[in-house]
Amino acid sequence: MPFFKTIDEFVKFESIDINMDFNTLLPKVKDAEKKFIKPLLGNFYDILLADYTDHTTAEGVDNGMNADNWTVLPLVQNALAKYTLYLGIESFGVNIGNTGIQQSFGQNTQPAPRWKIRDLKSSYLQHGDDAAEELLTFLEENAAANKYGSWFADFDANTKMSGIIVNSVRVASKYAKIVDSRRLFLQLKPAIQSIESEYIKKLICADQYTEIVTQLQTGSLSANNAKLVQKLEPLIVKMALYETIPHLRIRISPEGIQLLSVSDSSVIQQPASASEVDKLLCSLKEGLTGYVNNEETAKKFITENISDYPLIANSPCYRSSPTNRNYVVDNDSSLKHFSV
Repeated sequence: MPFFKTIDEFVKFESIDINMDFNTLLPKVKDAEKKFIKPLLGNFYDILLADYTDHTTAEGVDNGMNADNWTVLPLVQNALAKYTLYLGIESFGVNIGNTGIQQSFGQNTQPAPRWKIRDLKSSYLQHGDDAAEELLTFLEENAAANKYGSWFADFDANTKMSGIIVNSVRVASKYAKIVDSRRLFLQLKPAIQSIESEYIKKLICADQYTEIVTQLQTGSLSANNAKLVQKLEPLIVKMALYETIPHLRIRISPEGIQLLSVSDSSVIQQPASASEVDKLLCSLKEGLTGYVNNEETAKKFITENISDYPLIANSPCYRSSPTNRNYVVDNDSSLKHFSV
């Protein structure tokens, strides 16, 4: 049994015909749970589902559910409803049988044009992502070892506790137009982890990095570390996008970067062109807004404020670094050879 038992529960979150047969909706509800909801909830998924199944009535009314679980349930159902319609909108009203594929519609209705279905499907996907981020924000703000503990301890689902600086789509969206897409953030996460582990640790030294991550996990980020994090976040996000984008199927629009998949072909038929991707990559790396400039800004900030960061100042990784990165050669005009 999924997180809906009746059509009446479903229409609390999305407007559809109340007379729709719930059995028509049910397969897409299950598909949406597997594809979208279970990764969001991680180990908490089975616990919440069992509580909902066993402790609500046949109409989905509370019948002894854990109070915390009952509180988070509407957030789960809101995201699930939108993702369900995203997956199912093209198949509703279509029957497959011995006579082939048939389309059903009432006496006074007619099928919606293809462009309306396309736009509506795109809208459901974006609203599903928004609802998913609302759910995750709630869990991040309320979860603890003794409250939503199975989610709190699952570092794949609880990215705030995953041990990285750029640990949520909200952080990433401050520096890149990824339209708060949780799906796109998860595609970026391996690159983020690699960049932080292999580069950021060397830039700010391991002890300083560990202190920052620990403070982020415990919600105790110091004022000085908050300033340093502000310098590091855009560098990490843009580098991760630069490394990841060439391997993704995306659409680039004035609203931002949209991640496409095979099932999105009816939403946007054409992914970004090679020239659009090249332009995006250039903007991520070069110029005043590129990560190369962010890197120099971060290095300059550390040098100018090193007294505020004793973990960096006292680290061998900092002391062994060149003190003057802008080396100027002093050549004598009488010499035949010049250094450059």
